[in-house]
Amino acid sequence: MDIITLLAAAFGTYSVYWLVKSLLSQLILGIHRLRARRRGQIITSTFTRRKETRLLGDRLSRLILKYSFGKRFFEIFQNAHLPMSFGAFLERFLEILFLSCLLVLIITHNVLSTILIFLGLLIISIYVLRQRSHRRIEIFKEQLPIALITVANAMSAGTSLEKALERAAEETPPPLSPELRRVVEDMQVGYTLEQALEGLRKRVPLEELDAILASILIQRRTGGNLPDLLENTARILQRDIRLRRDLMVLTAQTRVSAQIVGLAPFVLGALFLATNPSYRQVALKNPLGIALIFIALFLEVIGYFAIRRLIDIKI
Repeated sequence: MDIITLLAAAFGTYSVYWLVKSLLSQLILGIHRLRARRRGQIITSTFTRRKETRLLGDRLSRLILKYSFGKRFFEIFQNAHLPMSFGAFLERFLEILFLSCLLVLIITHNVLSTILIFLGLLIISIYVLRQRSHRRIEIFKEQLPIALITVANAMSAGTSLEKALERAAEETPPPLSPELRRVVEDMQVGYTLEQALEGLRKRVPLEELDAILASILIQRRTGGNLPDLLENTARILQRDIRLRRDLMVLTAQTRVSAQIVGLAPFVLGALFLATNPSYRQVALKNPLGIALIFIALFLEVIGYFAIRRLIDIKI
């Protein structure tokens, strides 16, 4: 396939996508207008623009959040802390997925290739999002001892817990500082300490943070030396962080091996198809070839997660 045909296929794919998206947007907008007329609302251009900007995204988010896997995906998205709403992310994600699969279908005329590309892009996207979420949680965990020591020092100097949290929010970098600042703002607008800390616990799913918040609330109710408790907890967390770093160094080779095991078959398969396209006829059109591809993918997934399980050492 020459470059002109490829560009024409890409342009046609993009045109079909925007046509489908425009039709869906107008259909949903028409339903909103009909409901607004029945309620006696005045339909203005502002109403139309506001509805158009969040039609598909809001619909997709409400639909996905009805299911348990959608709620889990939303938690991963929140922890990843992307600079967009959940609905906007779903809309952009499905745009890329739809365009890629439609382009592959136009070029190859093969449904199996399209399904494999769809599953591959879906798995890669979720994996990247989980890695970003995991990385943010790890940074949060590394910054937590510094914040605890700052709060403990401030309280030892005679300040209140709210002022100590405000000082920690000023001295710690993101992603911890925005969360602490939100706790302080919640307390300033009328929330109790328990409610503000509960909101922090829900936004940051970290076991160490759960234990720290529970100990703070217990100390507030029963009395005791809270600065000493925070300093001791900070020292324990610092030892835990050093131990995790040592484990990362010791298991680095195994983790690289897992990545090579996962990527090598795809790279070799693409190389074989590029150097000898006749392999594609056997692999994608012969029933035995198709069965072997699915068996290989299944074994690849099992091997990858088996290696990951071996190096997933709990502390």
